[in-house]
Amino acid sequence: MECNKIMLTPAFLIEAKDDLKSFVIDIPQILKMGILKSYDDKAIGTQNQTEKQHYFVHLSFQEHFAARNLLRILKSTDRVKAINFINSNKYNQRFHFVFVFAAGLLAQSHYKSCIEPFWSTVQSEPIDLVGVKHIKLLIACVDEFIGQTTAPQSTLLLQSISKWLAFCASHNATPINKHLIQSLQQTNGILNTTIIQKTFLQLLDTEDPNEERTVYLFIAELPITEPIPKLQSKILAALYDMGLNAPATASTIIGNFGEKAATNGVIAALLNAIRDEESHVRLRACEALGKLGEKAATNEVIAALLSAMRDE
Repeated sequence: MECNKIMLTPAFLIEAKDDLKSFVIDIPQILKMGILKSYDDKAIGTQNQTEKQHYFVHLSFQEHFAARNLLRILKSTDRVKAINFINSNKYNQRFHFVFVFAAGLLAQSHYKSCIEPFWSTVQSEPIDLVGVKHIKLLIACVDEFIGQTTAPQSTLLLQSISKWLAFCASHNATPINKHLIQSLQQTNGILNTTIIQKTFLQLLDTEDPNEERTVYLFIAELPITEPIPKLQSKILAALYDMGLNAPATASTIIGNFGEKAATNGVIAALLNAIRDEESHVRLRACEALGKLGEKAATNEVIAALLSAMRDE
């Protein structure tokens, strides 16, 4: 990837063969694994697979192996080469998933010695001037990292992300928020961490109703599926708040929480919202109940939904 090439030439395979001498696998075996596809651009073809060019059947394979190679160099005596590569390419979109894969691989004990130099390099200068590219990279990498390890770096990295969230969620900086939300929507674990959810709770503890509304709207865009009890209680209370369109937004957030949020209290609050005078509040409440799954499919809920449909 560093050479900006997709095709693996026969010369490259010969070079790789020398590197594989210490392993109990050779090039012909690798070519039979199914991750490489041959391409013969010669007028007269050849049946010898090692004499053909090859390419990965999907770019993610190349990115994964590039990540493994990056960490291999990072844990070697030649680690400066890997550090320079990270510094030079961490905001290059072409290598984005190489760094994401590398972050996930750090959870393996084999790469434990790479954790500190990898993250210190990612977090050190040069950092993009505005910071948007940096936080997008950090979110993607940290999401892969925290789900597989309890390394001490996890807390510091999440705190760094929470500072960005604190600014964006409480300010209507639309262009920046759009990028941040897009990145967070692609994550699996970051939004379910206690550190991030406590940040949202702190932001909601404001006397400014407009700022509170901005935070609720921000949270409504995010796929939080394992809310901590305090956050769920806060959103539940908002279902009864008649100010600044809170019930509609709170219904959306509850719906995003999914089946785990289907408690009797939540269902009762949504049933109350279904009877709201505003049609958009009723609609959001109906949508939320639909996302809560079988637990919400009670006779009372079904009757309320049928009634809401007749009203519409």
